[in-house]
Amino acid sequence: MAVKVQNVSNIRKSKRWNEKDDAALAELLKKKIKEVDLSIKAAPSPFMRSKLKARKAHYKDMYVKLENGTYNGDIIFSEMQAAAALRTKDILKQERFSDPAQGRKYINSYEDMDFDYEAYFRKTRYYGAFLPIIMTIITIILIAFFLIGAFLPRDFSHSFYDSSGLKIDTLFYFKLGRNELDYRIDNTGDWPDGDWRVQDKKQQRLTYGEPYIDPETQEAPEHVYLYSDLGLRTININTFDIVKAWFYTKMLASVRLDFLEDRAPFQGISWFYTKYMHSAEENIAYLRNEDGSFDFSILIKYLAGYGTILSVIIAFVLLVVCLVINIGRIFSYTSRRLHILHFLLLFFSVLAVILPAFMAMEGTEIGPALKNYFVFDHVEFMTKEQYTLMLSPLAFVPAGGAFLLLILPKIFKNRLKRKPTFVPKGNRPRRHLEHKMDQIAYGNVRRAYQSRR
Repeated sequence: MAVKVQNVSNIRKSKRWNEKDDAALAELLKKKIKEVDLSIKAAPSPFMRSKLKARKAHYKDMYVKLENGTYNGDIIFSEMQAAAALRTKDILKQERFSDPAQGRKYINSYEDMDFDYEAYFRKTRYYGAFLPIIMTIITIILIAFFLIGAFLPRDFSHSFYDSSGLKIDTLFYFKLGRNELDYRIDNTGDWPDGDWRVQDKKQQRLTYGEPYIDPETQEAPEHVYLYSDLGLRTININTFDIVKAWFYTKMLASVRLDFLEDRAPFQGISWFYTKYMHSAEENIAYLRNEDGSFDFSILIKYLAGYGTILSVIIAFVLLVVCLVINIGRIFSYTSRRLHILHFLLLFFSVLAVILPAFMAMEGTEIGPALKNYFVFDHVEFMTKEQYTLMLSPLAFVPAGGAFLLLILPKIFKNRLKRKPTFVPKGNRPRRHLEHKMDQIAYGNVRRAYQSRR
């Protein structure tokens, strides 16, 4: 069963393979087929079993080719020679790298690797420290906006309002009036923040902390009305007032968070609860009409009130989480993806802006409620009776900041990663030594080139 020579030009290789080699290869293949059968029975997994079956089929195909004489001996010789060369190379590497003194040669062996590490790492989402610092500053500003209602001095708020016409800590404000639109409080000097009666183009603000003195009797009554007695026309609602309303709701009726409720900022009246949530929680008991149908206006106000409170709280918690992540990114890298935390922050910030509109709606008509809410004209709001609740332009600050946090990684230009050969500025040679070092380096190269000649 001699091999027919297929490659006449390289016949020297084929002459090294004879009938004795054919017989030995046939016996070897039979033995390997039996060994694979035993391995298939002892295979620990279906994956290994299928892999061994494929190897057995390959051995059988080789055996058939060997019996028929349809294989090329040159190919077998070349494959065995290449395998021997690879084994020899591995043995030499193992002997070479087993010696600790040959560590430098082991490191240099990676020079011929066909993997472009530099190109790969330049595709990573690296922006340097500037982008996460900007995102951290934006997050701190948003957190301050949520807390500013508790710590902002009234004098600064009033001076900023007199100069710019904006309430720096206000989300929205509702209008006061006579009869049912007026509120009776204790005459302690703890007046709510809002717009006062205007006289000679100047608001007649009462001094905070001092009780009201009746100009006719020159005495301080026990109770006063905000609109009729004090001249307060509107009451401002900020994010902290909404959070404080949460502690007055039935959700926390049986739970008291002493570490928060005992603090001074949490003391006093929550005007969001007094104006909207108190009536919403009382009317929810009359959700069904006499005919068994649902009064959806009551349900909408109830859900809108709790939705506003929880949206503000969730947005604040997300901001704290984003602050921690952005500080960590200063020392790592910033992803180019659109992050789910920023999506959620934007979503709940928008809900905190829109949901209060449904607290002042009449019936179930959503269009007029939104139209009367997005007014942005203080004069029109104060003169027309149909407007009872108006949104402040600064209420869009959390939503705008969340949108910036979401899109900034997409806007910033991706920075290339510094190469591993980058030399820090402090380790660079002095400028007067650079020319001398260049001369030495080029001189060595020149002498080496001349010595070859």
